[in-house]
Amino acid sequence: MKIKVLCAAGVIALVAGCSGESNVAEVKVTHAPAPAAAPAGTPDTGPSSAERFGFKGMPAAGQPAAQPQFTWTKPEPWTELPSTSLRLANFQAGSEGNVECYLSVLPGGAGGIEANLNRWRKQMGLALYTPEEVAALPKLPVLGHEAVVGDMTGTFTGMSGDQNNPNYRMLGAILEHAGAMVFVKMVGSAEAVAAERENFDAFVTSLKAGETAAQAGNLPPGHPPLDAAQGQDMPHAAPEHAQAEKPQLEWIAPEGWQQAGGKPMRLVSFKVGEGGQTECYVTVLGGDAGGIEANVNLWRQQMSQAALTAPELEQLPKIDILGKLSTLVEVEGSLIKMDGAIQENAMMIGAICPLEGRTIFVKMTGPAEEVKAQKDNFVAFCQSLKEPPASVA
Repeated sequence: MKIKVLCAAGVIALVAGCSGESNVAEVKVTHAPAPAAAPAGTPDTGPSSAERFGFKGMPAAGQPAAQPQFTWTKPEPWTELPSTSLRLANFQAGSEGNVECYLSVLPGGAGGIEANLNRWRKQMGLALYTPEEVAALPKLPVLGHEAVVGDMTGTFTGMSGDQNNPNYRMLGAILEHAGAMVFVKMVGSAEAVAAERENFDAFVTSLKAGETAAQAGNLPPGHPPLDAAQGQDMPHAAPEHAQAEKPQLEWIAPEGWQQAGGKPMRLVSFKVGEGGQTECYVTVLGGDAGGIEANVNLWRQQMSQAALTAPELEQLPKIDILGKLSTLVEVEGSLIKMDGAIQENAMMIGAICPLEGRTIFVKMTGPAEEVKAQKDNFVAFCQSLKEPPASVA
């Protein structure tokens, strides 16, 4: 077992051997209301979550955003719903309001067109497309490109695989544009979706690119910041002020965890498990870093899972980190990696600890079975985090 102490400048590391102690601390998980958000006006002095969590190709702070804003024409019968952390535009359609259609935009390749179409095929209980079948799919003209359109009828099981909706139909349009992947997806009963096909095509082809988010100075109304987009680290250094304010922490590394080389935006990283496919790391940002809800739901987006509602967020378990009840997140699904590659049968465990003026994130991702086997170690590691005595600083 090793105790590591990291100073603000990152220049002092103390290693002390321990004997006669358990490698795994007692795990205490409780359910409690979510911690209160940081007071309004609390400055966020750290790097944006887009920087620490963005896909490959996301810009550094101060550079133009790769992800553009969009405008569109809403079909007359549709009802526009509030946007969410996963949906840039969100609509209810169908004569009985039983069809949903939404627009999502992810920076980078997001796994590619074929992988995403086949992810949707799995949701419909259908065999995967071959590359030849993907190439033969119909196209729609969008944003000066051609969007590939998948039309699938089957038993819709939902993003999490926990639904059972026979005789459902899904229409999905995908294209790459300006360093991002654009998705339009419609789901509902086969009969209701068939009646909305013309409106779907009209909506997709009405999309136009507006100002970039950087030029406009904000994201579309109601859309949370791309703060927590995908749980990965950017291949560039953090802003100078973030490095200067990096807090001191010490921890106890569980037996078998191997500390990995330093990466931007990470306080510390570990390789976990025999295969080296699982990693765990700590990130610390100023302020509330976008808030617990946005971070949890965008982590779920990274795992190809639906957002949680406010009541569902309230029910997430809590663990004690640095004397604060901290939200614990467990998600299984298809992990969208920083380079856009998709890892099937993956799992993520994350903890969010809101402190005064800063937020600590601890996150583990890897093959589902390996991550499950490390859950107790993950929680013990989180609970071992401490601020070192002032004399160490």
